[in-house]
Amino acid sequence: MKVGDLVRNNDTYPFKVFLVMRVQQHAGYDEVVWLYPDPDCNPNRDHTDEENYYFKHFFEVVSEKRRSSIAC
Repeated sequence: MKVGDLVRNNDTYPFKVFLVMRVQQHAGYDEVVWLYPDPDCNPNRDHTDEENYYFKHFFEVVSEKRRSSIAC
């Protein structure tokens, strides 16, 4: 799972897809991700809030980010 992937969790958020905005290791446990839009629909929190993360193992990738084919 990487930034730009589309993910879902059929158990908790059926029929919704989220964009991975950030991925980070969480205190030696599991990787965590920040998602857009906020799965919990909390109007006071979004993917820019440091404490608004989700554990990666609860989500599955449904579409991977495409690599750019533009040569620099």
